[in-house]
Amino acid sequence: PSTTSSSAAAAAAAAGGLSGCLSKQQLQACQQAWLQQLAANRAAASSQLQQSVFAAAQQLQGLNAAPVMERLTEDGLFSIDCYVTTAAGVKLAIEADGPSHFRLPDQKPTGTTLYRNTALAARGLALVSVPYMEWQQRAHNAAAAAVDEEAVPAAANPAGAVLLLKGKKMRRGTAASGRQAAAAAVAVSPHQQQYLQRLVDAAVAAAASSAAAAVAADSSAADATGAAAA
Repeated sequence: PSTTSSSAAAAAAAAGGLSGCLSKQQLQACQQAWLQQLAANRAAASSQLQQSVFAAAQQLQGLNAAPVMERLTEDGLFSIDCYVTTAAGVKLAIEADGPSHFRLPDQKPTGTTLYRNTALAARGLALVSVPYMEWQQRAHNAAAAAVDEEAVPAAANPAGAVLLLKGKKMRRGTAASGRQAAAAAVAVSPHQQQYLQRLVDAAVAAAASSAAAAVAADSSAADATGAAAA
């Protein structure tokens, strides 16, 4: 049977509609075909999501360099969907989190996603997670945004195309250039752009707050040490 037929049969089987109509092996084959198709659909949706988020990142305010897609961390263990640095020197990891990053049915982040978040934070990156469901809800006027983009050219990035990295060096992913070119043609709605800007602003504010708290803690510790010595 075709993949479409198998997928439809698997969906019915999941609801118990084919129970007793197909053998155990046939049900398993339908289930496998359904899972493969679901994985392919999720991969395609995630790829489109990443391109859309990257397109929006290129229009963010307060950056000191152009965003870079699929930037590897220094140890090469993690690839960042969209890496940017702000004018304040905050390194941001913008992650376009598709369906595979969330559990069903509660839509909470998976254990793997939580681990990724912790690992990126340990590498000095401020995380900006863009959940697919939130992004899709703000895409209804993307077609109008595309028309506006043709009528009014986007302002050039004042930072140019050179990525200014601070701290540890990072490596570019081998397929990043092609994906960045594809993202250039993706339409982004004003609601999506505003949403990403709010997420980035919140991450920058949180990073600044954490840095201030660390400085205050160090100062308090130094004062305590001085008082004890006196």
